[in-house]
Amino acid sequence: LAYVEWFTPFANGSEPNHGLYKVSQAFWEDDKQASIVPMHNIQCSIHLMPQFGAVAPWEWTISNV
Repeated sequence: LAYVEWFTPFANGSEPNHGLYKVSQAFWEDDKQASIVPMHNIQCSIHLMPQFGAVAPWEWTISNV
């Protein structure tokens, strides 16, 4: 079994700064949507990146983020 947090579908177009698509956490009546699902129902995993604006802070490095 796996714990899965749900997100909104992709927006119509990608973000101009980085070409990635924006999603948000899915909520229902102010509750975050999540499920416990069998592993055989998972087709692939994904990585989500935070929205930090047009430029990431310069002080961020591979060592401190």
